[in-house]
Amino acid sequence: MYNLFFYLYLSFSGLAAIISISMWLDYFRKIDVFEPEKIKNLVLAMLIGCITPFLSIYLYRLIHLAGYDLNGEFYNDLFYTIFAIGANEELSKIVGVLIVFRVFKNKINEPIDYLVYAGVTALGFSIIENFKYFN
Repeated sequence: MYNLFFYLYLSFSGLAAIISISMWLDYFRKIDVFEPEKIKNLVLAMLIGCITPFLSIYLYRLIHLAGYDLNGEFYNDLFYTIFAIGANEELSKIVGVLIVFRVFKNKINEPIDYLVYAGVTALGFSIIENFKYFN
């Protein structure tokens, strides 16, 4: 019985994730009114975004090897959350966005394209980040 509920939970969660991703991709296509991006380009940008969290995971491991972690002290935890968590993840996202801008430099021909590709790349990052939180 437990396995049935677990698989139903996973199925509905996966379906909800697919619907959410589809809605966001459709939104990012539609905000580019004059020349919508091809869906294959957006999916590729999203997949590049899916790779970037592994950079921050690697950096987390280096930070923990250096002995820096949350320990309950106010200033330590403040600096850890700002620099080890926040800056680490945001820099990883920026790396992904810069890679996407480089890969699609010939496809980006309007100012809105920068926002579209950056948003889709961040969407890819968030997909993997959310799976990481489930573990």
